[in-house]
Amino acid sequence: MSGKKSEYAEEESEEYEKKVTFLFLSPEEHVLIRPDTYVGSIEKQKKEVWILNETKTEMIEETIEYVPGLFKIFDEILVNAADNKQRDEEMKKIEVTINEKEKYIEIINDGKGLPIGIHKEYNCQIIELIFGHLLTSSNYNDKKKKTVGGRNGFGAKLTNIFSKRFEIETIDKIKKKRYEQIWKNNMKEKEEAKITDCKNKNSYTRVRFYPDFEKFGMIGFEKGIIKLIEKRVYDIAGTTWSKLKVYLNGLLININSFEEYNKEYFIYKEKDNNRWEIIIGLSIEQEYKQISHVNNIWTMKGGNHVKYIIEQIIDYIRNNYKTKIKSIGNINDIKNILKPQFIKDQIFIFINCLIENPSFSSQTKEEMILKKTNFGSEYDRIQFKIKQDSKKTDGKKNNNKKLRLDPDIIDANDAGPGSNCVLILVEGKSAKSYALGGVSVLPGGRNKYGIFPLRGKLLNVRDENKLKISKNKEISNLKQLLGLREDVNYNDLNIFETLRYEKIMIMTDQDYDGSHIKGLIINYFHNGWPELIIKNGFLTQFITPIVMVSKKHNNNNNNKISFYTIPEYEIWKQLHNNGKGWIIEYYKGLGTWEISQGKQHFKQLKQHCIEFKYKDIKDDESLIKAFDKKKAADRKQWLAEYRSGTYLNFKENVYYQDFVNKELILYAIEDNKRSIPSIIDGFKPSQRKIIYSCFLRKLINKIRVAQLSGYVSEKTAYHHGEASLCQTIIGLAQNFVGSNNINLLQPKGFFGTRLKGGKDSSQPRYIYTNLTKITRNIFISHDDSILNYLDDDGFPVEPDFYIPIIPMILVNGAQGIGNGYSTFIPNFNPKDIIHNIRTKLNHTNHSWNFMIPWYRGSTSPILTIFPKDNINHIGVNFRTIGNCQISILNQDKARIQITELPIGMWTETYHEFLYDLEENGSIDSFRNLSSDVDVLFEVDITLNKSNSLSLSNDDKKSKKNKDDTIKNSKRIIFNGILNLQFLKDMNLIDSLHTTNMVLFDRNQQLKRYECVEDILQEFFEVRWKYYENRKNSLIAQIKHLLEKTSQQARFISIKNSFIKKYGR
Repeated sequence: MSGKKSEYAEEESEEYEKKVTFLFLSPEEHVLIRPDTYVGSIEKQKKEVWILNETKTEMIEETIEYVPGLFKIFDEILVNAADNKQRDEEMKKIEVTINEKEKYIEIINDGKGLPIGIHKEYNCQIIELIFGHLLTSSNYNDKKKKTVGGRNGFGAKLTNIFSKRFEIETIDKIKKKRYEQIWKNNMKEKEEAKITDCKNKNSYTRVRFYPDFEKFGMIGFEKGIIKLIEKRVYDIAGTTWSKLKVYLNGLLININSFEEYNKEYFIYKEKDNNRWEIIIGLSIEQEYKQISHVNNIWTMKGGNHVKYIIEQIIDYIRNNYKTKIKSIGNINDIKNILKPQFIKDQIFIFINCLIENPSFSSQTKEEMILKKTNFGSEYDRIQFKIKQDSKKTDGKKNNNKKLRLDPDIIDANDAGPGSNCVLILVEGKSAKSYALGGVSVLPGGRNKYGIFPLRGKLLNVRDENKLKISKNKEISNLKQLLGLREDVNYNDLNIFETLRYEKIMIMTDQDYDGSHIKGLIINYFHNGWPELIIKNGFLTQFITPIVMVSKKHNNNNNNKISFYTIPEYEIWKQLHNNGKGWIIEYYKGLGTWEISQGKQHFKQLKQHCIEFKYKDIKDDESLIKAFDKKKAADRKQWLAEYRSGTYLNFKENVYYQDFVNKELILYAIEDNKRSIPSIIDGFKPSQRKIIYSCFLRKLINKIRVAQLSGYVSEKTAYHHGEASLCQTIIGLAQNFVGSNNINLLQPKGFFGTRLKGGKDSSQPRYIYTNLTKITRNIFISHDDSILNYLDDDGFPVEPDFYIPIIPMILVNGAQGIGNGYSTFIPNFNPKDIIHNIRTKLNHTNHSWNFMIPWYRGSTSPILTIFPKDNINHIGVNFRTIGNCQISILNQDKARIQITELPIGMWTETYHEFLYDLEENGSIDSFRNLSSDVDVLFEVDITLNKSNSLSLSNDDKKSKKNKDDTIKNSKRIIFNGILNLQFLKDMNLIDSLHTTNMVLFDRNQQLKRYECVEDILQEFFEVRWKYYENRKNSLIAQIKHLLEKTSQQARFISIKNSFIKKYGR
């Protein structure tokens, strides 16, 4: 039987060999045929990941398409560069360059170079082993505890295998040697290493690789992979464990710590023994999220290191918060809240840790699987003393005593736990008298009502730093008055009655700014104690009419019509002959009312006191949308949905969502109008009012700025503070370097200098101004009659825009921050603009000439940075560079002479910057020899000193990166090459962006302009139309004058004939 079985087995084996072909693959071939095992999938996939937003200001979660394998080969080189920081404490920077045109990635670090020499065992160059032979690594020895990212002997070799070309260059400063080697065709072709002598005192390692895009089903870099690579470079900037400068495409990433990297999500941070950094945030979507890094490796799927921390958090909350959570009341709710999964779903955690010899579930290193007993360190400091600084400002739990706070604050006599007192929050001291008079006619009076006059606008606490909140005096006083405590839930009636006041009454001016103050107060409670928002009746508002109208011959109070919003009044006015025949009275501020009128309002408290009410989750969403700094995109959509005529009906209680969408939105619209100029005249409304008043007054002779401010208020119905108006007048007259290219007002007196960017001007009552001669040559008086003048209740004021003969928005530039929108436009040379317009007038089909920003008096060179596609100059940016010269004093010493600063860098600001460099040892000393007009700093440095300045250009990377050098410069004496890294270190380079040019267009709608040429074109079209209008207007005026003159001549002729005939 056994013989038959053996015979059958042999036949089966022979048949198997006929059917199966065995492939004997080299390790490199196996990597290419089975890439999933080594680098992950080489197919495109869509995945929701955290990436940078368009402005590089925050992380957002977005679905992108990318190839994991391509991302992995980049990450291997990046992690190697970051690992070098642990080997060399002197390492100062990592530079990452993505060249989409030439299709390569380059990563440079200035740490200790790789060892140059022959490996004794393998008789091969050590660097060639590291980058060109699989399964070789210095990290195999597990007995030696290491906290670097690479371990398995694949790493950079995988990048080499998946590249068409792979370059390595390093300097060993000990041996004074430079090593260069190139591989091609997926590591199959190897050039011999070039080893040369090198006198460079600084080490560095440069890796450049050209990915084999065909292997990844691509033809070049795509948007998804670039976003992911950018995100990883930011990771490295935020997760390295000491000060390390990280650059992406030549620009410094301004992140100096893990806390700063995660600041958008920050709630609680702990750091322990340089091995663990933990940041805990709240998951808004109530879905557990984690972002973690082990030894600079992004563990996308987390792992045991995350599990180790999460378990501690859950255990702490379950064991320590049972009594606090019982305030909810329902026992089933308590059990649900204490379930581990429920707690976990509320957490958004960030972890950055160093773990000894970590192991991963695969070569892609997305999940760390080492057991916690082998981490090499413990983390058991989760104490969760969240908001301890904030708790220092908590109100007392059982405080029946009157409080001594700010003298302007009036504490109700009966205020204390369980009282039915009301705290009135009023806008400013002037409103305090109004409230105090009104309270005197209410039952209980001062016993039941407290008054807190707010100084300006309350801080927007949403996503704000806890320390900043705790140091805010207004918030501290408010918490003390109310008895508010951090981490206390006021749902339970017994807990609620520990508050010193039962209700809040918000009393602000009825204008747009008053609405904003209301919103900030509501936002404060919603952010810290949302249960108080939900509790109907806790928050109320006291409203007063903003406009009252009455018939001219029947002006008693009983016949007056009150309006509580401007849109409501505007609708009434349209229906009543634009208000003709009516007396119209404005009551913008509470201080406008007489005390007797205030008392009358308080006697009708039910009519004037309106409750805020909570309806549903849309109330929460609306408040978050309005005040969350990360919701700018949502606010843009919110503003786009606004319809003219929207207003809040105060005849009924108000839901929070209605307050946001019908009242607060009016402030947002007005805020943008104040902050963002018009494309046509380049003015914001306050600037336009000033120029209109100067034209109206024919302001040739000088006048005090303070007097002009009063005149503007009188003639243009300016409804805001005169201090702000004075500063705007001063701004129009400033002419120092970096301010106006053409100042429309003449500065007579001290209007500020480049020392402090104009903030050093004299008081408005001491300085004078008048129109400059050129102003009326730009704003031609013949255009005045064709402008559309606004109307303020029958009172003519400034036009909706002027029409200068050149686009002043480009002459003097603009910047402003509104609501959901901001803007920045550089200054340009008026001569370039005039040449452009004349060319266009003569050749209408001619395309616009490209212009470079220009600032009068500045000698700072401005470089143009074109995007890769350079389509119609969209996305063009500019770099403004300071002037400096370096002189070698001796073998060890050099002196830097700085004679110009980048645009926007003020002299005293730079003085402070140099003072910091001197304190931290980066420079030896400096002298400030600058005047109010000229810049002159002398900075002494030690050349062989280990400092943060990059002075040498003697290495090959400077010569290869032509984008980062400007040849034949006289400003820096180092082989005729201008070192951009040195300029960045010295804060002598800055950007002038054209990617956020937002203006009100010809239709007075907000519009983002993609390039300067678009602004020129729209201005040209509008100006052309108004030239036609001016021509028609002048012809009409001449015809009228001709007709009038003809009639006068006819009258004279008849009169003469009468005299001749009758002798008289």
